[in-house]
Amino acid sequence: MKTLIICFLFCCPIILNAQLYNTALIPDSLLENAHEVIWEDYMHFEVLSEREGNTSVRQVITLLDKESSANRLSVYYDKDTRIKQLSATIYDAFGKVVHKFKKNDFNDIGLVDGTSIYDDSRAKALTINSNKYGYPYTILFEYETIEKGVGFAVFPRRFFQSYYQSVIKSDLIIEVPRHIPIQYKLLNLDIEPEEQLVDGKNRYHWAVRHLKAIPREPYGPSEFEILPFLMTSSGKFQIEDYSGSMSDWESYSSFMSKLYEGRQELPDDIKQQIQSLTADIQNPKEKIEVLYKYLQNNTRYVSIQLGIGGWQPFSAEYVAKNKYGDCKALSNYMHSMLSEVGIESYPALIYGGDLPYNVSEDFTHPLFNHVILYVPSEDMWLECTSSYNPPGYIGEWTSNRNTLLVKPEGGTLKATPSLPIEGNTWISNTSIKIQDSGAADIQGETHAAGAQHEKLRWRVFEFSEQEKRDWWLELTELPELKLDQLEIKASETQPTASVSYTGEVPHYASKAGKRLFLPLNQINKWDFVFPKKEKRTQPISIEKGFIHMDSIHLELPPSYQIENLNDQPIHINSAFGEYRLEIAKEDKKITCLRSFRLNKGNHAASEYEALRDFLIAVSKADKSMAVLVERKT
Repeated sequence: MKTLIICFLFCCPIILNAQLYNTALIPDSLLENAHEVIWEDYMHFEVLSEREGNTSVRQVITLLDKESSANRLSVYYDKDTRIKQLSATIYDAFGKVVHKFKKNDFNDIGLVDGTSIYDDSRAKALTINSNKYGYPYTILFEYETIEKGVGFAVFPRRFFQSYYQSVIKSDLIIEVPRHIPIQYKLLNLDIEPEEQLVDGKNRYHWAVRHLKAIPREPYGPSEFEILPFLMTSSGKFQIEDYSGSMSDWESYSSFMSKLYEGRQELPDDIKQQIQSLTADIQNPKEKIEVLYKYLQNNTRYVSIQLGIGGWQPFSAEYVAKNKYGDCKALSNYMHSMLSEVGIESYPALIYGGDLPYNVSEDFTHPLFNHVILYVPSEDMWLECTSSYNPPGYIGEWTSNRNTLLVKPEGGTLKATPSLPIEGNTWISNTSIKIQDSGAADIQGETHAAGAQHEKLRWRVFEFSEQEKRDWWLELTELPELKLDQLEIKASETQPTASVSYTGEVPHYASKAGKRLFLPLNQINKWDFVFPKKEKRTQPISIEKGFIHMDSIHLELPPSYQIENLNDQPIHINSAFGEYRLEIAKEDKKITCLRSFRLNKGNHAASEYEALRDFLIAVSKADKSMAVLVERKT
């Protein structure tokens, strides 16, 4: 009996461990809307000094189905970040260990993109073959890193869950020496950290428990407005010889200004060129435009990310000599040229791309990935990485968001201008000659402005002629369009572009016996409709508005006449936008005048069905059809 008890005691831990990640133990409430379940997500960040920190992570995630991407594991490192420990363990649905991966099993990959020439960022990465284990299965992922430099100075920020992910347990612990203050801001979750003094350090512990999965909903707000997210920042840090603080934006801007010091001096020959280019110009704005064009014609953008170089620009002298630079270096170079002719400007730290989170005055955390230049005397913004933007146009990528101006005395947040919907237009004029067979000869022109023109401008300069043709064929959605001629042009001085083209569509209208079924709008039709949803929970966010105006002139084949056509005007008006379709018919011609305006804005979740109904009505109107019948002889 005693032997049996001893045996049981030795076996008991094994039995308990086998049950630890048994997926049958996951509560039903955490399975709803979930593609994965987090059993445990533990991060411990210890600040060892003003220069260095240590991060330990332990994550246990069950993948429920093939929609989960949690099988892709990675840890980033560079010359300032060292990976001390790295492993992964796979458990089956019953919590039994079926495979273990060591550090050497992870692939070592460089993170250099197509525009980078110097980048020391790398990753240890591993993709688990989900087909090998079947669903559900569980991954235990553990690693430990030592950080210095920029990677250390940016204190942890983390989502406690992602979309379609439920959480049983998640913890973030930060330990800092008492002389280093930290700030924190939590979004979409109302908890406070437990604060303790442990071994002479301030210890902050955020504990999150039992979060149900949140589905992503169409036209929903940013994930920063929905998912629980924590930002932290340091009141004191050291990168190489530079001391800094993120206690407020003024302090952080002052620190960034130190990184720019001594890097504005231009070579004498460049100074002479600048003076010569602007000698006969009195208007400051004209000087800016001339020097901006000089920048575009004489430099190119490449990404250079080496240690503190992620924040510190190469010198103006370096750019002048090598004719290239990253966003920081090119903005600094433009700043130096403007300074040479007496025009003040400031580098502006900004987030480029679809804006997930707009930095605000109440919390300092550098959620930036880009640098542009601001000229206060002209209230003018310059995108210094673009070789083809018109002067003063920064585009949809960086419009309508806060930037941090870098000033020696400390800068403040300043917003870039928005792109008004009235200037964000796509206007087309198309003539279509229908043949008796249903084929059509097409001649079209399109004029675009604002954000709508950017896709044209980019392709003017970046695409080959064949790539332009392939892209336009895909964009127009005209069935089997055979292009005869295509020309895309962009203005040098204004945010506008145009397209002209001719071609043939073999089956524009469908023939059935004596009739032709003729679509009135194959040029710019709206066919995206949201799925029906029983209960919308998230607010509606329409981030990008536009105006489309289309004139379509259909010349009918001589052998046919109109049998059926609804020529009553269609007018759909709502809080989300406005749609109009007017149809004029003659014996041998149909003219369609279409306008569609989608408004930018935010709306309550209860308005989802109204938005869906509006878009369904627009899609239906864009499918309007004329029926032609052969003329009697």
